[in-house]
Amino acid sequence: MHFTTPGRHVLTVAVLLLALNTLGGCAIVNHLLYVVRGATVPAEFDGLKGKRVAVVCVSANEDYGPDSTTEMLSKEIERQLKENVKDVTLVRHSEVANWIDRNDWKYDYLQVGRGVKAEMVVGIDVGRFSMHEGGTLYKGHADVEIQVFDMTQQGAKVYQTIIDDFSFPTSGAQAVTDISEAKFKRAFIKVLAQAISRSFYAYEIQEDVAPDRAFLSR
Repeated sequence: MHFTTPGRHVLTVAVLLLALNTLGGCAIVNHLLYVVRGATVPAEFDGLKGKRVAVVCVSANEDYGPDSTTEMLSKEIERQLKENVKDVTLVRHSEVANWIDRNDWKYDYLQVGRGVKAEMVVGIDVGRFSMHEGGTLYKGHADVEIQVFDMTQQGAKVYQTIIDDFSFPTSGAQAVTDISEAKFKRAFIKVLAQAISRSFYAYEIQEDVAPDRAFLSR
């Protein structure tokens, strides 16, 4: 089994602190890019390769279950996994949603896995999801727990991690006059889905440097 704890970007932070201690001004960013260029962060869990995978995302809202936000998040996670995990087969979101709608689901990821004949189930619990900071600013915050269950091993939990107080943008906030709420939500969902999906594939450290504007401008 493979379990992990928070601290996914320790190497990135260490490199940044080194740059901050040795350089000043614009040279910091340039040096950081030079140092980390080509360096790869390995997948924390690579057991999705070649498997039939169901992504099930629930929110700790009043009803506790899937909602419009978790639907968007599930679809985006599926898209990113399909693009980045070799030979993975994703159970369509519509198939997962239809199974939940037709059955008396009791918040049991293994139930869904058996129902849609998945080999692996990625369960995403969104404990908090907010987008506003006061009345004039957008600032996304989310708390997420990620679990993976291996249905070929009788539903054994093979991976678990927590992302606490994920924020977007990482620094500052976005004025509500500069972007619509719908566009900000799409950007926030994409960057949150990326943070979740990266548990399952390797990526370049340089991709972590100042991604906020790129997402907001799409």
